[in-house]
Amino acid sequence: MKVTSCLLVAVLALLSSPVLARKSYLIKLDHKDRIPKLKASVAELVLYKDFDDDITLKYSGGADVGWEWTQTMTENQDALPDVYHLTLDIVFKQSAYFSPVLNMPRLIYLEPEVEVSEFTVGYKLDLAKFWEYTSGERKDEICISSMFAISEMTITSNLVMRF
Repeated sequence: MKVTSCLLVAVLALLSSPVLARKSYLIKLDHKDRIPKLKASVAELVLYKDFDDDITLKYSGGADVGWEWTQTMTENQDALPDVYHLTLDIVFKQSAYFSPVLNMPRLIYLEPEVEVSEFTVGYKLDLAKFWEYTSGERKDEICISSMFAISEMTITSNLVMRF
């Protein structure tokens, strides 16, 4: 009985008193009633700012690196050679965005954008060792091969200009 009455008093006290927010909450007073930007991950560097005029650089980029290595051994009982493969795959994923903004409301607004959507660059190194047995003798051979690949890149450019 005491626990429920204390809980009821605490709930009523919370509902009747105003609650003050800390500075670390999501919405701060500086950002109240402002429209959020769609590209939240784009960094901005203000080069020049006056009463109405400003020059700003917007940029972002991302890069991921991954690798995988495998090894396989194929032993053949028929006349084919035994093969050992050691393979290393390295993959890079990257993207970029750049936009310098010249904002002078009385004269011109200029915003060129260049965006390179995510693409991959890959490199593969393959080491193969062969064991051939011909006429009772063992013959060892090594083959080293490498491959390089770039996926299709999509570059989008946009220009916004107002006089």
